[in-house]
Amino acid sequence: MEIFESRFHEELPEPVFLQNYVGETVSLIYSPFYFDKNIFDAVLNAPAGDAPAKNFDEAQFAGGAPDWKMDFLPTLCPDCGWNLEGEKDALVLDCQNCKSAWKPGKNGF
Repeated sequence: MEIFESRFHEELPEPVFLQNYVGETVSLIYSPFYFDKNIFDAVLNAPAGDAPAKNFDEAQFAGGAPDWKMDFLPTLCPDCGWNLEGEKDALVLDCQNCKSAWKPGKNGF
């Protein structure tokens, strides 16, 4: 990681305002902006959005953790442990090994 950071920073103009390393893939997203009474997209040279109202108060927006969570359900057959199959929009997944079909519920398949 230290080698990557030293080589990566050599080519970047200063200052770097935000930098993240996501997973095992290294990506560079070039998204230049500048501020002149509003935030401008430096590629299009156009406003990136409307300027906030003069009476804008960010404290009026709730912060903190969301009141929901994401759960993942592994698509393994509850009977035999084989991979369940189906299209990405399928409502029911089938197991080719034990010839069963399963639909997701609140507590699993």
